[in-house]
Amino acid sequence: MSTVARVAAASPDAGRPTARRGWRSFLGPWVAAGLIAGIWLTAVFRQAVLHGRPGDFSSFYCGGEILRTRGPAALYDYQALQQCHARHFSEQDAVLPFIRPPFYALALAPLSLLPPHPALLAWLAINLVALAGAIYFTARATGVGLPEAAWHAAIFFPAVATFLNRQDLPIILFWAAAGYWLTARGRYFAAGSILALCAMKFHLVLLLSLAFLAKKNWKALRGLLTGVGILAAVSLWMLGPAGLTRYVQVLLYRSLPNIENYPVRQTNLFNLAGGAWLSIPLVLLTVAAVVTAGRRLSQTQALAAAWLGSLLVAPHVVISDYLLALPACLSLAPLSRYCFLASLLLLFPVVPVLLAYDERLVLAAPFLALACLIGAAVASVRTPLLRHD
Repeated sequence: MSTVARVAAASPDAGRPTARRGWRSFLGPWVAAGLIAGIWLTAVFRQAVLHGRPGDFSSFYCGGEILRTRGPAALYDYQALQQCHARHFSEQDAVLPFIRPPFYALALAPLSLLPPHPALLAWLAINLVALAGAIYFTARATGVGLPEAAWHAAIFFPAVATFLNRQDLPIILFWAAAGYWLTARGRYFAAGSILALCAMKFHLVLLLSLAFLAKKNWKALRGLLTGVGILAAVSLWMLGPAGLTRYVQVLLYRSLPNIENYPVRQTNLFNLAGGAWLSIPLVLLTVAAVVTAGRRLSQTQALAAAWLGSLLVAPHVVISDYLLALPACLSLAPLSRYCFLASLLLLFPVVPVLLAYDERLVLAAPFLALACLIGAAVASVRTPLLRHD
């Protein structure tokens, strides 16, 4: 008997049906993802149940209650926020200002009908369901198997960070992933309309329109502009011109306390460059890479490039915001070895290991995102010019 035959005969899987081996290989990523996600989700919910630490949720809860009880005029009144925080949360928790768009407060208002502690648990549950839905849409849009997508999400550090900070990035990721899926199916107007909902953190979507402009995909662009226009109209109706002007001033001048926490942890090009003399060329390079990739890659991959570019040029972005890079990395990784390597390092828990040595090493995230984006642009040059998927 040959060596190969003896090894095959000694294999534990020898003689078993192929279907059973396939079933085991299918279960493997699910089990691994479940174990890893179970560990950090247990820590998150234990922290919420035993200690009730609200994190960023306190600003969302207070924003919803202020809108419900005092009206939109008080939505960006820091004194009103302090009073609400003092009623519901510990003095040890920082008073974080509510700076999201007015239309988002409408969605948060019903949550404030619950007491703070049950509302926090409901908030975490909503985000967990949103993350599960986002994983499903990401797998369907990128062609990655659902178990593999779940595995990548489970080990992706921004996913852990967003739950520990009680952020709402999984909800935004859900709309982004749904936009990818609709784009892959050719339902462009619906895709643009859904992507408009990501404007709940509008500074993270600055370059999305370039993905549609580069391919002259007017249907998707109309959907995006229609959705943004409706949300802007709702916000104007809530605040009025004077209130909306005040909100813009709050964002521009960053005048509220605690609005700019840990500037050294900003994961954008401006912090990576360390000065205007280098950040401006890097921004121009990023825009050029998004347009180049957008013109020649499929519409789904063009959207992925635009998402990475938007994260890089965002004026305020932290590591938890990079959860939005999950579908982009999975979509662009097959383009070239450079995209694959950059995506691999970004998706695997390399950044938290670096953070253990120095918090400034969080800048590895924008560096890897930029490398993946440039790799996609270079790979697109060898791709025939495509208009739509």
